[in-house]
Amino acid sequence: MLKVCGAIYLVLLGLFSFRRARRIKHEPDQIRALPPARRAYGQGLLNNVLNPKPAIFYLAFLPQFIGPGDPVVLMAVILVSIHIAMGVVWLLTWAWLVSRARAQFLRPRWRARLERVTGTVLVALGARLAAVTR
Repeated sequence: MLKVCGAIYLVLLGLFSFRRARRIKHEPDQIRALPPARRAYGQGLLNNVLNPKPAIFYLAFLPQFIGPGDPVVLMAVILVSIHIAMGVVWLLTWAWLVSRARAQFLRPRWRARLERVTGTVLVALGARLAAVTR
């Protein structure tokens, strides 16, 4: 069931990319404004909450660093906090770099091409995931 839901989700993301590419193509040659912060935050939060990978990572990786006599909850909180802090620094660095490059590389023509490539990859990954038997 999880595999089918994931495949459907990837295909939908790909189709949304194709739709955005069509809309971008007809925009004037200026940089589009960023989405409202609340909407971007909601999309990111929903993406992270629905992603099972962090939970699997924490369940598989963290126990290696907690000793037999250590307070489990305290050590888990410390390790997760360190991981989150590192992720925040990493993502803020990427956000800064992308904002610097945005004016030069994300003109409508290039954005439309990027959306089409992204859509193709996402649809192909969704189809492959749906076709996998194991």
